[in-house]
Parts: sequence; structure tokens; C-alpha cells
Amino acid sequence: MAKVPFNVSVFDLNHVLSQVDKTVDDLTQQEIEEILFSIGMDKKGIETEEVMHRPMYSPNHRPWFGKRYTGFERQDKEWMYYSGKCSLENIISSQGDADHKADLMMMSRQPNFTEEYCLSLEEQSKGGNLS
Repeated sequence: MAKVPFNVSVFDLNHVLSQVDKTVDDLTQQEIEEILFSIGMDKKGIETEEVMHRPMYSPNHRPWFGKRYTGFERQDKEWMYYSGKCSLENIISSQGDADHKADLMMMSRQPNFTEEYCLSLEEQSKGGNLS
């Protein structure tokens, strides 16, 4: 099974923890791992890195240089089938049957309006109808 990357910013964790007057610095490593597990990160292979990234709770989605936890999304049955929080990418990548995976990818395609607009412009320009 392919693994899906999963990143969580310390900025975001601190934002959520501030609601209970705590920060990541107040927690033990085990407590941090339990929180990450509860939001979908596999406990195996969790690493910390300091990089420029865009936290979800960043004002105006501004980049922030700081720590984030990196790992992979959980692929246990409880997360994938019963939580309702598993990503579609994770469900598709966990499929063993290539035909089933291809069907899921086809059914989950999102419209690409930019591509459709560009193709429409190309057709119009070929016919001389571009104004």
C-alpha cells in the first residue's frame, strides 16, 4: 500500500491548544503523538522539521517559518472506514486491485475549469471567432 504524506504545523497545534490554555511545549512527546494520531497521522515515522510553510490558521494564509510534524496518514481500519475523516487520496492509494483503484480515480475526478477554458479559447482561435 502506498502511503500518503501528512503534515501538521506546530503553529496550528498551538492555535487549537490555546483554547485550553496550553501549547505544544506543555505536552510530553507521548501526548503529542496521541494528538497527531487522533487527527490522522500514523505513529510510525513521525519526524519534526523546521521549514517555511503555510499553517491552516495563519492570518491571511501567510507563510511561517517554524516546526511541523511530518509523517504519513493512518491506514488502519478504524481511521479509513469508520472515522469519516480519511482523505480520498488515502482510500484510493490503499487499494490493492489496480482496476478498482483506476475506477475510484475516475469517479473522483474534479472539474478543471482552467483547462476547459483554455481548450475553449484554442477552439475559438482556430475558427477565428476570438474577439
